[in-house]
Amino acid sequence: MEIGMDFFLRMARNPEAFRSFNQDDYFTQWATRTFGASHASAIAEVLGEYFSLNIVKRPEHLPSQKTSGFSLVSDGDEAQKRLDKFASLVTLADTIYGELSAEQKPSFYEMVLYPVRASYHANQRALLAERSKLWAEQKRAATATLAAEAQAAHDAVMADAQFYNEVNAGGKWNLTVNPMPDLAGWARETQNPFLMPDVGSYTPLAAAALGVAIEGSAAVLKSDVRSELSIFNRAANSSRFIDVFNQGSVAMSWTAEADAPWVVLSETSGTADARIMVSINWDTAPRGNALLGNVTVAGAGAEHTVSLVVYNPENLDLANLPDAVEDNYAVVIEAEDFAARVDGGDGTGWRRVDKATASQDGMAIEPVTASSLDPTSLPTDAPSLTYNFYAFSTGTTQIFTQCLPTHRTTSDHVGVRYAISLNGESPIVVDVNAEEYTAAWNVNTLRAASIGVSDHDVTTPGLQTIKVWMVDASVVLDKITVKLFTGTYMYEVEDLTVHNSSIGTSVVTYTDAPASGGAGVHIQSTKPSDFGTLILPNVKAGDYEIIISVKKWTSRGIMQLAVAETATGRFTDIGDEQDLSALLVDTATSRRFP
Repeated sequence: MEIGMDFFLRMARNPEAFRSFNQDDYFTQWATRTFGASHASAIAEVLGEYFSLNIVKRPEHLPSQKTSGFSLVSDGDEAQKRLDKFASLVTLADTIYGELSAEQKPSFYEMVLYPVRASYHANQRALLAERSKLWAEQKRAATATLAAEAQAAHDAVMADAQFYNEVNAGGKWNLTVNPMPDLAGWARETQNPFLMPDVGSYTPLAAAALGVAIEGSAAVLKSDVRSELSIFNRAANSSRFIDVFNQGSVAMSWTAEADAPWVVLSETSGTADARIMVSINWDTAPRGNALLGNVTVAGAGAEHTVSLVVYNPENLDLANLPDAVEDNYAVVIEAEDFAARVDGGDGTGWRRVDKATASQDGMAIEPVTASSLDPTSLPTDAPSLTYNFYAFSTGTTQIFTQCLPTHRTTSDHVGVRYAISLNGESPIVVDVNAEEYTAAWNVNTLRAASIGVSDHDVTTPGLQTIKVWMVDASVVLDKITVKLFTGTYMYEVEDLTVHNSSIGTSVVTYTDAPASGGAGVHIQSTKPSDFGTLILPNVKAGDYEIIISVKKWTSRGIMQLAVAETATGRFTDIGDEQDLSALLVDTATSRRFP
């Protein structure tokens, strides 16, 4: 609290001094003035990481009953990586606290250590509780143990608050942090940091039973269903994980074995639940565009085989590849990692802003008062940034441009627009403006990002070039994510055209930050024959597997999917009926219809 007050009062007194603001320098100066030079650098590091983690999701925004938005199964276990960062941060802050003098400890606890510890335990509580519900659905015997760890994190939140109020500095700051869990109605939302979320519950089987789940999926493998890890790409040095767990109350031994010597497993046997990291020894792996391998996991009389495909082509020149390369049909580029920059004739241009965005650094237009450009006739010297990446695949491509959620600089600026092109195509204008207090603004504020989406095509493998132009000065670029859909189509359902629906049925859009694209569609119906028709544009003839992500809610019913060649054509049911109320986790759950 004091740090923020100090910052805003200094900026109010002399705004010009903050035109070239450096967050690290500011934190170091503040720590030196407050705690002395010997610990200033380490304290600045703690504060920098604390704000970096919390800009993505603040503890008070971690919902007590909904999902956090951090994946438990994808991106190398996004949720666990977040907790690991918090754990390292707490260790560093605790070390500094132990080295400070008795006179300095109370103020350090109040201004630095308590916010760090409370944020960690709030994240730990929410993410472990959420994972315990996933484990219950997967029928993991350790579900109760994980639920107890979530409860322990909640107890730590409350214990830290009690120490802050009653013990630290003799209660000097008593009730500054004030848990009131009995508040009702709208006020209860203010108590999110002090509320214990629901946890999963599962009664283990009487006998040992082998459970296996792979990265990218919440589903437990079935013996009669083929499973495959996402592609391993040499250029990206990919690795994936396989979870092995016991579903019963009796101890279980398990083994894991790869059928190729160049497939490396972090663990090959055990008696406890484990996460096996699967990687490739690129020095010994043969060359090929689609090398095949298998990992077999066995235990408790059962066996599951996980397939893998390895991309290790001939003549791949790693030394001449850009840093951004396709991995699992996606590329992520930080905004500050541009290959070229062009400034306008008047000096207007993109400039790096340190620690200003959800992924830390970003690129913003300076001066921020620069006039908007006409996107229909951008001048040749329009401020621009060029990015390079390497694609191994071709096909329909979407570029997700993540920006800081800003507003129009003045009423004279039309929006918060940028123009973007891939490989020299005509620029596409995207507006990420969201009016204050709208649903979109609410979603963007909670995730510290507004995301623009543009559609493109990668027609040839190799080096690809993205160019981003300024249209309005208020755009602050954070990162660019490129997704290639090779033989695949991906649609945000809220963007699809609703052709028609049965009488009494309404198809309405809802907003929800954890959902893909921050929104979804609710088909509201009252009887089994009700339906809604959505048009999927530009789908070529072929065989497809349809995956639909759905959100759990207690009122969900039973869904039957049907397809037709045209919106008015004859529909054919595909797959079985899906009881959506049977879902046990709040995370978006994919339902597959082959």
